[in-house]
Amino acid sequence: MRVALWMMVAALMGAPDLGAQEVPDTEFSRKALRVRSGFFSTTVVRGVDGEKLGDIGMFGGDIDFLSRREDEIGRRFRSYRSKQIASRWLFLGSFASMTAAGMAHEPWSRSNQTSKGLFAGSVALVLGAIVSVASAKEDLSQTVFHYNGTLDTGQE
Repeated sequence: MRVALWMMVAALMGAPDLGAQEVPDTEFSRKALRVRSGFFSTTVVRGVDGEKLGDIGMFGGDIDFLSRREDEIGRRFRSYRSKQIASRWLFLGSFASMTAAGMAHEPWSRSNQTSKGLFAGSVALVLGAIVSVASAKEDLSQTVFHYNGTLDTGQE
C-alpha cells in the first residue's frame, strides 16, 4: 500500500521542467524532415523553422520529392499514401454500413439479421481502417527516418 502511494506521489511530481532546449544550428537541423499531424491532414515540414513541404490530406495529397524517389524512402512514402487513402475509404464504408444497419433495423421484429450483419460489417471495416492507419503511420515514420538518415549529421 505504501509503495503504491509513493509511486503515485512520484508520478504526480513528474520530471523537472527543463524549459525549451535550443537546437544547434547545423546543416542537419536545417534539412531534417518532421511530421505535424492534424485531424484531417498531415503536414511534412523541413528543419527547425518548419518550412512547409506539403500536406497529405484526407484523401491523398503528394510531396513530389518523396514520391518520385525510387529507393526505400519513395517506396515507404507511396505505401503510406496508399494505406492512408484506403483507411479513409474503410472509415466511410463503415459509416455507410452503420447507417444502413440503422435504416434496416425493425424495432417490431425479433430477428434483425440484416441490421446485425450490417453492424458487424461496419465494426469489421472500422477495425480494418484502424490497422491501416497504424500501418500508414509506421510507413511515414520510416520514410522520415530513412530520409533523415541520408543527411549529413554535422557531427565531426
